[in-house]
Amino acid sequence: MARKPPRQAHRGKGRSFDQRDWNATMGRIAKLWEWLHDEERLVWNVAGKSRRQSGYNYFIQINARRARNGEPPVRSDLLT
Repeated sequence: MARKPPRQAHRGKGRSFDQRDWNATMGRIAKLWEWLHDEERLVWNVAGKSRRQSGYNYFIQINARRARNGEPPVRSDLLT
């Protein structure tokens, strides 16, 4: 017996330019975390622990807000 032909999945319009731009921004912020020195990560981890979250999540939260406002990212200078 012959197989049924595969159904074509309905795809929406795709993501808007703003959504794609925001995802790219979040990717750049996540990449910046990888470039931090150990001392800088330690500062973020301590600051995040006082807010009951990981240092990485706190770093993303702060820098995503800054990116949305058009400000440069913070590495650790303003935390100490």
